[in-house]
Amino acid sequence: MDRAQRGWDHTVFDATSEESMAFDEAIKAVVGEGKNTLFKTLLDSVGNKDTYPRRRVEIPTPDDKDGRVVSYVVGRSIANARSPTGRATRGFVAMSKDTGRLVFLKDSWRPDIPGMMGEGHWFGKLEGARNISAFLHGSDVRCVVVRRRDPVRTSGPPTNPFQHTLTNLYSEDYGGPQRMVGYIHYRTVQCEFYVPLNMFKDSKHLAQIIHDIIIAIQYLYDRGILHRDISIANIMIAVDGGGRLIDLDLARDRHEVGARRSIRTGTWQFMSTRLLTTPGKVHELCDDLESLWFVLLYEGLHFVNHNKPRGIKMASIFDHVDVSLTTGTHTGGLGKKDLYFSGVLMTKVLEFDSKPFTTLIRQVFRLFQSLNAYHTTQDNEEKPNDSVIENIRKLNSCTEIERLLADALNSEEWLLSCDKVEDQYPPSRRLTPKQKDTVALSYVNYSLVPPGETSGTKRKREEEDDPQVFEAKRPKVNQPLWKRIWSKCTFLLKG
Repeated sequence: MDRAQRGWDHTVFDATSEESMAFDEAIKAVVGEGKNTLFKTLLDSVGNKDTYPRRRVEIPTPDDKDGRVVSYVVGRSIANARSPTGRATRGFVAMSKDTGRLVFLKDSWRPDIPGMMGEGHWFGKLEGARNISAFLHGSDVRCVVVRRRDPVRTSGPPTNPFQHTLTNLYSEDYGGPQRMVGYIHYRTVQCEFYVPLNMFKDSKHLAQIIHDIIIAIQYLYDRGILHRDISIANIMIAVDGGGRLIDLDLARDRHEVGARRSIRTGTWQFMSTRLLTTPGKVHELCDDLESLWFVLLYEGLHFVNHNKPRGIKMASIFDHVDVSLTTGTHTGGLGKKDLYFSGVLMTKVLEFDSKPFTTLIRQVFRLFQSLNAYHTTQDNEEKPNDSVIENIRKLNSCTEIERLLADALNSEEWLLSCDKVEDQYPPSRRLTPKQKDTVALSYVNYSLVPPGETSGTKRKREEEDDPQVFEAKRPKVNQPLWKRIWSKCTFLLKG
């Protein structure tokens, strides 16, 4: 393989000292003398140029007929993916070399699936959109880069003109349980620059941002578009403090039912409960709305001061996953279902310093608690009660959640002091091997459950049929995780 096929990016170069200086001066001009409190840490976010050297990124012009490129200078990424796998999305504050203007540059890998268009396709339909990032231009990252007059090519003719993943091409040779999806390197540039969602000022500001995003979701839906990846990484804060919805890589026309992906889309931590528990479910508006609810809850629990009640298990709610060793299917959502099932934690125990924010959390929670109750009754072939049906109707559009947010923002009981705090559930940075094993076991379960059979019924049946076999297959907590997985695999092979 040549350098490009191994991941070398021929569109990124070291910035000159003049370009680096111009970039830093542009950042300082926005920050000013500390008057803009929202962006006062922006210079720290992009990093010191000695530690994080400035780079120049070249992106083809929209028409790309004459091979001209537009150059942008960037520092450290200010928004990053939480996982080493996936689409590796990163966000940069960038300076246009031609105009000196600051913009937002997003670098990601879009799914290489027939019929799934890049962001540029969708942004072309959204002129005058409210609270949606203002698209400037974007394109796939090419293996052949045109600079000045002479093209700079990778060694050997590329089979694909764009930088794309190769693992998916070889995975089928090894007989994996699931087909891997390929990805294409993609970059977009927005007209204005943003900062991450967790830089909101206080709980009222967070509620205002979520209100802006609910308007954006409804705007897309009215034009036949489902976003399908509502997450903290795709909600940003603009210069005016308003919320902006970005990243339309996974968007689809809601009327094209037959063209939808057969696998789930979205960010795992913020997917709706039904999408996590039911692989193959068609993505609907209520799934995007529930994802937004989990964004609100996640940011509130992490950064808005509250009474920290016992029973909040962040890993269980946001990270739990069951992996079937027979089919390779990933399912989750058990922590979210438990949250809905009990209800007391969200509706009575959890309290934030700001009363309107507490009320908002409880009201939105009850809507999606009803949605979960509706699915449960449907699965059990029971009839849902009238209150559940009424709440389900409210989730057919964004109107009800927008009303709840507007009522909360109009309240006069918001705290005058800032109720934003440091991360109240920070990730563990240093763990012993045994602690890592315990944390992994807390939200990852490797299951031998066949398709169509729940783990609970299988455990009960096995325990009744053969207690010794059931006990042999029970995970031993004092064993390393790899040993427990290996024992389950050997048991399956023997059977």
